[in-house]
Amino acid sequence: MESARQRRNETHQLSKALPERPTISNSIDSRSHHVGLLNVSHHFKTNQQTHKAHPSDNPRYHVLGSTLTNSTTFLDPFSLPIDITTILRRSEANSYLSFPTTLLQILFRACELSNIAFTLPATETPNLINEASSLLNAAQVFDVEAWANNVEGAPTHRTLNRIHTALAHQNAVCIYIYRSIAYDPTDMDSETLVTEIIHHLSFIDPKDPLSKATSWPTFIAGAETDNPVYRQWALDRLSLLWNVLPWGYVQTAVEVMRMAWRLRDEANSDIMGVSGWVQQLKALGNHWLIA
Repeated sequence: MESARQRRNETHQLSKALPERPTISNSIDSRSHHVGLLNVSHHFKTNQQTHKAHPSDNPRYHVLGSTLTNSTTFLDPFSLPIDITTILRRSEANSYLSFPTTLLQILFRACELSNIAFTLPATETPNLINEASSLLNAAQVFDVEAWANNVEGAPTHRTLNRIHTALAHQNAVCIYIYRSIAYDPTDMDSETLVTEIIHHLSFIDPKDPLSKATSWPTFIAGAETDNPVYRQWALDRLSLLWNVLPWGYVQTAVEVMRMAWRLRDEANSDIMGVSGWVQQLKALGNHWLIA
């Protein structure tokens, strides 16, 4: 088990490894800060209406709720006066989302980058590729096995399933980075990432407690793929999850996933001058929470 000093060192190393936070023009003023707090509150209330979650999951919901929402006023939970990173790490064993804190931080940076890309003309998007590439690298080098074996207080008999769940999240985060700014690295095959997600989630039975953590990677894989077999797999898995976890955002995942397919299949490429399913969904101006 890691010592407290080792964990502090890991957090310090992560802060150096991640690219600097993307800069959004017009710094967030006090009004924007309050809007961000309202956004957080909205997501928390949404979840309280569907089920009871561990209090430390609230920042996790905030990050996941930011992935498909277009806004430059999001409150950054990792810049709060309290040490939210340490709190999240200590609660990883009790969090039903089973989302590694390191990957959650990377995902939030990708959300910010995606919002910047949304405000820029397509000709300027290449300027963000270096930042996206750095995030992608940080996600890919994250050691899932080491993380799963060092989650404080986690039952050891679930370690293997925790690894599979986190690997699904890791691949989903990579897809999100890839699509958030319509980033198209030549050495990346998103369909392979989809296949990896399907493979890892095949080890998680819908009745397994960790299945509660699988709706987001299932949604990402389903929204990304053009393969009708994989699309049906995503629908079937979310249906199985709904049978054991009748929570609102499971249905939301199905609805938004179908919407992503429709936007892509019917418009062929661009919709409202926006390319990439993440940006296309953001352009609709809705506020979805898929966890």
